[in-house]
Amino acid sequence: VRQNIDQFGGDKDKITIFGESAGSMSVSALVLSPLANGLFKRAILESGAALNARTSGHTKAAALADAKQMAKHFQCPDDNAWLDCVRKVAPADIHGYTALRVGPIVGTEYMPLSAQEAFEQGKFNSDVDLMAGVVRNEGSLIAPPLVGNITEDRFAEAIKGLIGDTDLNKVLAFYLKGVAPDDYSAYRWAYYDLFGDIGLKCGTYLFAKHFAIKSNSTANNVYFWEQTYQSGGHLQGCDEKTMGICHGSDLEFVFFRTGANPELDIPFSKEWITLWTNFAKT
Repeated sequence: VRQNIDQFGGDKDKITIFGESAGSMSVSALVLSPLANGLFKRAILESGAALNARTSGHTKAAALADAKQMAKHFQCPDDNAWLDCVRKVAPADIHGYTALRVGPIVGTEYMPLSAQEAFEQGKFNSDVDLMAGVVRNEGSLIAPPLVGNITEDRFAEAIKGLIGDTDLNKVLAFYLKGVAPDDYSAYRWAYYDLFGDIGLKCGTYLFAKHFAIKSNSTANNVYFWEQTYQSGGHLQGCDEKTMGICHGSDLEFVFFRTGANPELDIPFSKEWITLWTNFAKT
């Protein structure tokens, strides 16, 4: 890109990279990677960062152990033939097994340190401008579906494997504060909030926060947003009435999709695009 951007009217010293969801996590990884030093000037993270609980990074040993566990799942042998066996498994089956379980490998030339370690040691690309953000209801599209009414017991059972060693009672007290026992809709929203916080929102926010603190420079800018505007359009797989502003809802405005309510959606999209382009060019 740096070698050719001038042919398209661009400036190699003002390159902006951006991505959403997994793309956002990739952008954050480039902010951390020494191999990307000097290759771009600005970065935009939309809903995701390599600081999330699911994507903080794996060691080579842990990644290899995960791969062998997957091989066992597909009934591959324990001997040296396990890798050849996995290569014969249908890609769709591998994707189904690994969905939301993959992440960067830490301790490599590309990512020698985890995000936490990089920020603590000040070893990241601190000379770039950063803009990051999330949508209000990130968790509604990524949370495993729970059919029927959600009670406190079902809520607790569903999140046990997600919170690790965190005190379950404290989590319940925080997310279920003020929720009536028979308010099943409120339980569902709390369920979405928790998944959104753990999966996307907290990691994105903390990445931007640590970047701002640890970059220790007045020469670069850091911005953060949360989209609370709800389009009348329907993102695929998202029922706005029961799921709110779903993960990915910002894309229709960044790429100027008019939506079902053009009178409001078009001005909002233009404002969104102005934010992006002003950030990139100024």
